[in-house]
Amino acid sequence: MPELKLSTLLPAAAEVVWSIIGDFAGLAQWHPLVPNCRPGDDGLSRIISLRRMDVVEVLIPGQSPPMGHTYTIRASPMPITDYRATLQVVDEGGKARLSYHGHFTPLGVSEAQAAGMLRGFFEAGFSALQARLDKDET
Repeated sequence: MPELKLSTLLPAAAEVVWSIIGDFAGLAQWHPLVPNCRPGDDGLSRIISLRRMDVVEVLIPGQSPPMGHTYTIRASPMPITDYRATLQVVDEGGKARLSYHGHFTPLGVSEAQAAGMLRGFFEAGFSALQARLDKDET
């Protein structure tokens, strides 16, 4: 199964970064490509509204690491299936290492195309966090 791993070192303590990204349904509060995100009725899911489509992501109970979310996609118009990912923050010498690790199966597109879509989404989020933390330091 294809996988994608990304990480960045952010100029803040891990707890500070987690306070920004830790609310699973709060994605729209920090990610520039997510205009609207709300919790699902089940308490484990979030519904991400992207232009004319919704994505439903669901936490996997008991699988999330400390300061992390492990989740799957229940419904999405994206050309992937069998998606499972973890987004996690860990302390690295007083700074925050934000890591994404996802597995997926492309659906009607190449592995490179599917990975490129995911990479673009997470890199945009990582960059926005970097800019926000840089601004907070000044």
